[in-house]
Parts: sequence; C-alpha cells; structure tokens
Amino acid sequence: METRMEKRKRNRRERRNRLFKILVILALLCISGYAIKVVNQTIVEMGELENPNIFKLSLGDRKMILFGKSYYIDLKILKESD
Repeated sequence: METRMEKRKRNRRERRNRLFKILVILALLCISGYAIKVVNQTIVEMGELENPNIFKLSLGDRKMILFGKSYYIDLKILKESD
C-alpha cells in the first residue's frame, strides 16, 4: 500500500513520461514531413519521375497523394456520433 505522496509522485512521473513520448513522436513526424518535402523538391529538380509527389496532404481538398496516387480522406470517421 503506497502513501498519498508516493502515489502523487508516481502519477506526476507517469504524466511526464507520457508527455515526453508525445513530444518525441510529434518531433519525429515534423522532421519526417520536412524530409519528405525536401525529397519531393529534389525529385522535381532532377526530373526523375513522371509524378514527383511522394507524399502530399491537402486537408482543404480532403486528399492525400502518396507515390503519385491520390486518396480521399473521410474526416467524418474521426467525428464522434451522438
């Protein structure tokens, strides 16, 4: 049986670890997104592929382009239904 102070310490440590994990994942996603944009730009400059879009995300059009093929994103799935 742990005391109230030990429990609070443990909860703070767990929250800190969770926050750190989320920050690391977000940083990796940002770095990966930037790297993909640089690769797309390099492919366009070199003219190596017919369709140089490796990855492009357009939430306004609800479209994602992955390796030259376009996919539509249905954002209604993410909403909670009442």
